[in-house]
Amino acid sequence: MIFNILWFLFLLSLLYAIVVRTPQKLLKKFLKQQALSRKRLALWIIGYLLLLFGAMVFTASPVKETKPSERKKQVQAQIPTQKANPTPSQKTQPTATALTPTGTYHPPALDISGYPGLNKVLINASIKPNADGIIFTNNEKQQWNFCVAIINPDSSPSNWYEYDFGSIPAGQSYTVQWSQLSRMDGTVYTNYSNEAKIIELNCDLDANTTGFARFHY
Repeated sequence: MIFNILWFLFLLSLLYAIVVRTPQKLLKKFLKQQALSRKRLALWIIGYLLLLFGAMVFTASPVKETKPSERKKQVQAQIPTQKANPTPSQKTQPTATALTPTGTYHPPALDISGYPGLNKVLINASIKPNADGIIFTNNEKQQWNFCVAIINPDSSPSNWYEYDFGSIPAGQSYTVQWSQLSRMDGTVYTNYSNEAKIIELNCDLDANTTGFARFHY
């Protein structure tokens, strides 16, 4: 009796393994293979579409043809050019304090203070005082504009004497009378004192540059 029962249970478990477990395993394996196949298929499709898109873009983009003149310029640009020896006018100007007579170069006015934001340079001017006043001569080849004559410019603005006048054309002179020089309070300058003084002329060379000339008198 017991043997029959055990034999029955063995047959039942064998039947369960054949009928239930084996089909489940086969189904899972089949589904897994199908998923891998679908993944490979999707990758192949995506790769093909990307390849097709790249080919379309490459064939659609126009090829830029280089004109003969442009090719010539490109070839010339690749050929190293030899530096020519600088001419005397191209050489760096000396940094000496002497003024150049032509007016093409102005040394910096290092001793002049104030005038923020402007380029301060030295100009080639002749300053000759006499009994009547001061004769300022422009020895350069350009006109000076908005000129100002100042007596003792290193003193405070309330103490120096000045006279603002117009322009001095190139190669010409302008005379400032002693009586035209005055202080801010209206005091007129008199040339009776033998005290040493400095006469300054400053004029605009351009919108950003002011030229200065001084004479000890």
